[in-house]
Order: sequence, then C-alpha cells, then structure tokens
Amino acid sequence: MERSSSIFYKMTAQNENSTTELLCNLFRIKYFRDICLDYFGIERKFIDEIALEKISSQNSTDDSGQPDIVIKTDNIIYYIENKILLDTGLQEKQKNNYAENLLKFRNTQGKHIGYIFLIPKGYVHEKEIDEIINKYNFTRKYYWQDFLSFLYNKELHIESPIIKEGLNYFDELVQGDKPLDTVLNPREVVMLYNPEKINDVLNLMVKIRETIKSSLKIVVDKIGNDYSWGGEQNDQWGQGGKLNYKNRLSIFVGITPYLYGEEEGIFFYSVALLKKYLVENYKIDDSEFKHCEDDEWVCIAIDKDLFVEDEKEKLLADEIIKILKNVFEKNYKG
Repeated sequence: MERSSSIFYKMTAQNENSTTELLCNLFRIKYFRDICLDYFGIERKFIDEIALEKISSQNSTDDSGQPDIVIKTDNIIYYIENKILLDTGLQEKQKNNYAENLLKFRNTQGKHIGYIFLIPKGYVHEKEIDEIINKYNFTRKYYWQDFLSFLYNKELHIESPIIKEGLNYFDELVQGDKPLDTVLNPREVVMLYNPEKINDVLNLMVKIRETIKSSLKIVVDKIGNDYSWGGEQNDQWGQGGKLNYKNRLSIFVGITPYLYGEEEGIFFYSVALLKKYLVENYKIDDSEFKHCEDDEWVCIAIDKDLFVEDEKEKLLADEIIKILKNVFEKNYKG
C-alpha cells in the first residue's frame, strides 16, 4: 500500500481485527452506521434503537466465544464475522457455537437474531459458510467487494473525508477476485521500457526459490521425519517454499511481498509459521527472533545476507532449523 493512499497507512495492522475496529469506529457516524445496518438486512424499526454503545467488538459471549462484532439491544442480537483474507481460517466456534448461542437468546429472551459473514469473493471456506446458512436460516453472507461498491454508490465518501479514507483503506486491504488494476504507475512505466531489468528480477526470483528449496531439503534431512517438503510458492503473496510438519502444511520460507514496508522491510525475508498450530499464548524471544504477525501467520525475520554467502544453502538451513527448534516446536500445540 502506498503511503499516499490512506491516512491509516501503518496505523492499523493489516488483518481482520484492524478492519473490524476501523469499521466499528466509522459506526460513530450515525448516517453511515444506519446505511450499513440496513444493508445487512436489519429492520428499520430495530436500526433506530441501535446506538453506538449497543455495538461492541472483540468481546466474549456467554459461551466464551468472541465474535468480531456484536450488536445487542433489548430486542435484537446480531453477530458479524469479518474476513478480509482469502485463506483466513474458519474456526469451529464460528461454524456452530455462535449460531447456537444466538438461538438461546431467541428461545429464552425472544430476541430477533442474525448471524452475518462479511467475506471477500473467493474466500476458501465459503462452502462451509453456505452449509451454516442452510442449517441456520438467520445466517447470511455478504461480500466485501459488493458492500464497498454499495457504499461508494451512496457517495458517502464525498460527504466525509474520514469515510473516504476508511473506504479506500478497506478497498486496498480486502483480498478477492476483484479485477487487477492495470494502470501503470511511473515506476512501472520505467520498468516497462527496461526489459533487461524485468528479466533480472524474474531470474532473481528463480534463484531465491531454488536456494530455499535446496535449504529446505537440508532442513528435512537434518531434523527428522516430522518435516517434509510442502511445495513451491510463486505468486504475489509469496516467493519461496513450504514445509509440512506431521503432514500439516505449517511453514513458509521466503519472500513475503505484503511485508515490504513492515518495520523498514526487515520481515520481507522471513520464516512464516501458521498460527493455528501454535499454542494460544505462544512465547518468542524478540531479542533473538524479530517477529510480526497477522491473524494467520507469525513471521520471523531472516537475514537477506544469507542469500549471498558462499555456503548460502547450508547457512540458510541452519537459520531455519534454529527458528523451527526454538520458536515453532516450543510453541507447537500438537
């Protein structure tokens, strides 16, 4: 994300929690809040009683779950689950516990209930959400792309600079099958007329992937049968290789483009660990292992200088093993 695109640049983490909190903050603007709640199918007679203090985020329910957004008044209770990344996990409590919890409110207190999923188009767990909708008829799904188009068409961004910045931030952050922007910026135009540079970058990516593949082979040979090669990744989200641990795809090693601006780019080269396989209160010695995280991954920085050493495959393998032994395995929940 370019710095000029949003005033929220680097002020919020790029994950579900940050977009949830930003959306709730925008709900402070009543006409924006009312339009959004109407879009989500809440009846007008109930919208009128939904003051800002009736909306909470990241708070536990009676059954110890923590829906992203809870709307609760004397007459209604709605849960909203927000996903912005295509591969964000869908937890068991999100599949069943929340819906069952809502049924209790309806059965014991007579409240009108609703369960809403706000997801990007192409979300990998959409079929599971469809099954939830079929099982619980008060559940609905909405696509972020359609939601944003609806809000832009209402021209709310023209009336409020804050809403404009918020919508622009959402639009850039939400993944999905929206059309790729084909407008070249000045830097890309320069590259377009310099095919040698493009060729050099492509060759560099091949060399990096091959170095990582060779290093991961050394890793697997050194630290036992629990680890196995998980395949190569070659897209805008990652350039490198993956490892399975106990037959679970758990680890990525390589270049992570979306982290290019994270703390001066020190996490651009990293070992990424899938958080769902780590204990809830995992501990990492940040003095030894610099790390950042989003909803799905913990990224441990690796020194880019390792890629230019004479024995780069071996040295990189040693660094990966150090991270796996001292971070991943010590925090693995089994």
